Amino acid sequence: MMTMAMDTVDLQARESLGDMITVASQSKLRSEHFEKGLAILKEWDFRFDRSSVGASVYYVWEVMIDSYLHETAVKGLNARRTFAYANQGEHFFNR
Repeated sequence: MMTMAMDTVDLQARESLGDMITVASQSKLRSEHFEKGLAILKEWDFRFDRSSVGASVYYVWEVMIDSYLHETAVKGLNARRTFAYANQGEHFFNR
């Protein structure tokens, strides 16, 4: 029981990060910071521990995506739910 209480793995991040990295890797807006952040995310263990640099990068990225999706009014879906549908092979904006 204690193991479950101490589990800090973000299951949503584990499911969506691969798709997010694939899309980001195709971006033409590359910089040194972008490449460093992408490398950190590729090595991240999906744990939201206090000292996790990967968790910090992911959180900022997720907030930015959520803000963008909110501003563009994607049928009331939030970013977490939207990216979850991307893994199902469907056009997730039509949900």
